Amino acid sequence: RWREDRTNRDTRLLRNRVRHELLPLLETRYNPCIRDILTRTAAVLRDEEAWLEPLAGRARSRLLTAAGLDSLALSRQPAALQRRIVRSWLMDAGFPEERLDYGLMRRLETLMPSRDGTKAVEAGAGFRVVSEYGRWRLSARVARASPGGGEQAVRTPGVTELPDWGLRVRVTADRGYRK
Repeated sequence: RWREDRTNRDTRLLRNRVRHELLPLLETRYNPCIRDILTRTAAVLRDEEAWLEPLAGRARSRLLTAAGLDSLALSRQPAALQRRIVRSWLMDAGFPEERLDYGLMRRLETLMPSRDGTKAVEAGAGFRVVSEYGRWRLSARVARASPGGGEQAVRTPGVTELPDWGLRVRVTADRGYRK
């Protein structure tokens, strides 16, 4: 059944600003059918996701070896499949999903296709992707002590970058632990 959550009208939340401010603006100023268009687009993307995800899983299983991810074979895949394979490989290795962005994917493209030597890309969150003679591996850097004596102020609420530790800390208000 439909439930009205008391936070649904709070425009401090991005989802509500989109729902209560941006969508009405788009409807009145640009396209009165924008909600239908977005709904159809979401349905198309959901169908494509259902088809692409198993395809990417099968391709990834062929490219993943004990030595790492075969970047030469990866480079021969369509770009959309490459990104899916790399995303799932990184997440399975413990890389935080929220740090997987288009910029990272573009930086990783610089490692393909290469059979020569060793190259690396700092992925963030304390990880680096290392390309060695056509194979990629993910390595986690050891966190270093903060140059400020081991302590760092954290925004509450807010986001604090801790680049020396390869971390981003996000603090949000909550009512506490729920069973």
